Amino acid sequence: MDPNAVDAFYNRGNAHLHCGKLDNALSDFNKTLRMDANFTPAFRQRAAVYMQQEKYDRALEDYNKYLEIRPEDAAAYNNRATLKYITGNIFGAMEDYDLGIRLDPTMLTMHLNQADLKSNCGQHKAAFTVLNTAMKYHRHSAEIWFKRGQLQQEMANYQAAIADFDRAIELSAEERGPYYLARGKAFKALNWHREACQDLNRAVH
Repeated sequence: MDPNAVDAFYNRGNAHLHCGKLDNALSDFNKTLRMDANFTPAFRQRAAVYMQQEKYDRALEDYNKYLEIRPEDAAAYNNRATLKYITGNIFGAMEDYDLGIRLDPTMLTMHLNQADLKSNCGQHKAAFTVLNTAMKYHRHSAEIWFKRGQLQQEMANYQAAIADFDRAIELSAEERGPYYLARGKAFKALNWHREACQDLNRAVH
């Protein structure tokens, strides 16, 4: 086994994956594992390829292998949770998000994904708790204020939603169109038509 060749195939596979060349990436990760069956990161990356190819059983098999060896990788639990959710294993997805957050409570993406899952299952209060917990670490993230505003809106707490959208707009340095659109809808729900029109105009400009 040539360790340089193993590393080369693995890194080329990652480059192909990032460029969206999934078949090439899969070929390189397969070569990596044929040359060194203990090259653990290749299981994680091959699982990512399988997910994008919608080969979910194979993706799950690779994530399981990877996490047996690297049970401390919070991001991998996040990815496997997303996979389980896609395939209808809601309870398994919730378990994986919980495991990942215990390992790394600062990972914003995982909190947002877990909140989405709970909200989609009708567990709005639980989703709200997840977002409030995440805010301990990410109070300056526009994305999390926006997400909480959306949840407030789903719960018909329109004034609270507007306050959260205000904060998201204040913090956002990027495209604010979706934030103005959401706040405009909240204004409209309260029959604040002038404010709604102003925000909806901002959303399309």
